[in-house]
Amino acid sequence: MPFTPLTTPTSPTAPATAPGTAARPRRPPFPADSLVARSGAAVLHAVLWLMLATTLYGFGIIQMLPGTPATLAATGGLAWDAGWFAQIAQQGYHYTAGGQSNVAFFPLFPLVWRWSGLGPTGIGVLNAVVFLSAFTGLAHALRLSPRYMLLALSVPSSLFMLVPYSEAWFFLFGALLLSGLHRERTAWVLVGLLGCGLTRSASALFTPALLFMVGVLLAQGHRRLALQWGVGGLLALAASLGAVLAYQTSFPGVPATGFVDSHVAWGHLLDWPKWPLYTDAGTDVVWYSAVAFAVGVASVGGCLWLTGRCAWLLTKGRPAPSVSPAVLFSMGYCVAALLFVLGYQGGKIAGLHRYIFGAPFFVALLWQTSRWPAWRLLTYGGVAAVLLGLWQAFGAWGQFPNFSLDQSAWYFGLTTAYALAWLGVRHGPFARELGTGLYVFNLVFQIYLLNMMLHGVWIE
Repeated sequence: MPFTPLTTPTSPTAPATAPGTAARPRRPPFPADSLVARSGAAVLHAVLWLMLATTLYGFGIIQMLPGTPATLAATGGLAWDAGWFAQIAQQGYHYTAGGQSNVAFFPLFPLVWRWSGLGPTGIGVLNAVVFLSAFTGLAHALRLSPRYMLLALSVPSSLFMLVPYSEAWFFLFGALLLSGLHRERTAWVLVGLLGCGLTRSASALFTPALLFMVGVLLAQGHRRLALQWGVGGLLALAASLGAVLAYQTSFPGVPATGFVDSHVAWGHLLDWPKWPLYTDAGTDVVWYSAVAFAVGVASVGGCLWLTGRCAWLLTKGRPAPSVSPAVLFSMGYCVAALLFVLGYQGGKIAGLHRYIFGAPFFVALLWQTSRWPAWRLLTYGGVAAVLLGLWQAFGAWGQFPNFSLDQSAWYFGLTTAYALAWLGVRHGPFARELGTGLYVFNLVFQIYLLNMMLHGVWIE
């Protein structure tokens, strides 16, 4: 006798709704492409970061976090550049002839700190909120998926958004700039350029990036936008530079050349880079800076290819390739950042990962790579071979300090795998698992670097 179920299941061919009515597709309460979903991704990241950081701190694996008693006792919460920003916020600018002085830093963030009345921990929390809000807005403007949002948020250099540094405010105005470029909002572009110029010495890096973007826009046939953004952008950068100079020289004893003189005292002099490249942070950070170096070199290649492609298409009377102005500007910025670090530090690449990964322009480049079609395995092999050759700039194959050749091969092999992981999360049967592993690794390394920084260890 056949088994008779207690409840008769619905026939798979039976209509799910009453006769005469059309079935409506179920819509999720918060679509993945909505601002609410992206805000949720930012909140989720903040919660996961707090859970992991406090767990590592509770187990004694790390000893310092912003605001903890050990940190406040050791540095007062003012490690490295945070001390200079606090000095400007409390006392204003002062100049020391022939020596280091706080004139090397721009005033917007110290003024915000002064007006807020917050201590080191409080301003760090405010910076984190500003960063997450700006990041969410940029991700929404670019239509970056929540999965890629989490990856971009986990970038280890994001640790500078959690301490009393100007990075969060630079990110805020940079995100406004990129959002304006992507959505063709000229007012956003000009305010973004002005705000970045008041926060950091952005003019030196932004001017070539702006001119490159304008050139490609002209080749694309967007003459009106090129004129508005080119002329308006240069005026905004000049206005920010003039405002900073006027504010700094309003303090007694600060000369008009104080900014340049202060950087000379730090050893930032125009010089040919010495090979192999290095950083005072040691092997803990060299590999990460090497990946930032690879992003800069790739941006150089992208800019050269686009320039050549535009010139060739113009001879044929055809428009240039369609690329978002936000991506064009970001590539130009990364090229300028790479050349600045190589040209003014004599082979030391300190700050390169901070300039590239700790800025909103990497987010635009990540968005662009997420839209690339799937690669074949052979393509990944070619990219790996190029990267393994590129690491020779750091002496990977015979000149890497205190490493034997097999140790160096393993070190830079892992560096190559890390770089390929960022490209491999786009497609493939294990893309989600790879993305999850990359996210967790980034968070752990970010918290590790933050712990080192709060101990007073140089991490750039």
